[in-house]
Amino acid sequence: MKYVPNILSFLRLALCPVFVWAFFNLSPVCAFGIFAFASILDIIDGFIARKFSCITVLGKILDPVADKVLQLSAVVCFTLNGFLSWIVVVLLGLKELTLLIGGGIISKKQRNMVYSNAFGKIASFMTSLSLCMLFFINGFLAPFKTAVYIFLYLSVILSIVAMVQYGLISVFNVGKPKETKPKKSET
Repeated sequence: MKYVPNILSFLRLALCPVFVWAFFNLSPVCAFGIFAFASILDIIDGFIARKFSCITVLGKILDPVADKVLQLSAVVCFTLNGFLSWIVVVLLGLKELTLLIGGGIISKKQRNMVYSNAFGKIASFMTSLSLCMLFFINGFLAPFKTAVYIFLYLSVILSIVAMVQYGLISVFNVGKPKETKPKKSET
């Protein structure tokens, strides 16, 4: 059971090129199914890891990498299809590159890794949800097209804010409780 979450994360990574192929060669419904299945696997692997104490260092790295590769794959596909502006690819791509380089530098200097927290998980969930909605932008969500795009752009902004928060926590220790030494009791 210990390795099940990591296997699911590897499966999500393996589904990324399948998703891209399906997006351009099969129906949008099929591509959506793969994207949704991979997103559900993310929830399942996180649940299993926490419920059965199967959290590993590899999993802490692999899980967010699988999320980001899937999300960036979808953003690139939607951009190439004309649904999204290149600014979304650039912003998310630069954010992920900054996190990768910055995380590597921080890990090396401080021997400390910053893993996703609730704020980052909410941003990632919102991004995945908005990408799921984008599949139906010309279908039943057509009357809500503007709202879907606003939600997507808000999720991108939230992702950038989460990155800044990680940076503040990692570099400047903002928001971390300060260690205090116990006072000597007076006798």
